[in-house]
Amino acid sequence: MEHILAQLRDSGNIMVKVPPTLILLPVVFYSLYPLKRKYWCKSSLSRKIDRSRWFWLVADNPKPYMLLATPAFFDKKSGEWEFSAALPLPLTASDGDIEKLIMGFDYPVDEKAKYAALYIFGKPLKFNWRTGEMSEAPRHSIDEQVAN
Repeated sequence: MEHILAQLRDSGNIMVKVPPTLILLPVVFYSLYPLKRKYWCKSSLSRKIDRSRWFWLVADNPKPYMLLATPAFFDKKSGEWEFSAALPLPLTASDGDIEKLIMGFDYPVDEKAKYAALYIFGKPLKFNWRTGEMSEAPRHSIDEQVAN
């Protein structure tokens, strides 16, 4: 991580400041979600969604949320799909709710994909990338991250 940050800093193009302690949100596979052709039609509801706000809600209380991960592209070299963490959803979201969300947000999904994936969030973890130390993230750690 330090090597990557040094390269970015030395390039002169990007000013990067990453705190040594990060909040990680572990996930466990829950199920596949079938994608439909109509998801790629432009919707009049299409809008930008502040994804970071949703992820902070999850960090605050992960139990009532699941993660929708969408297939971004197929990697021909590895023969596997690359997924992107699209958006946290309430665990109570119905198929209709998920469908409305997919049709109403601007997020890249490979049109050849047949499924998205749903994951359940675990407890947030506090990770110091300099020392490698990891522990459960107490509430005040999440508040500190939001403030920075």
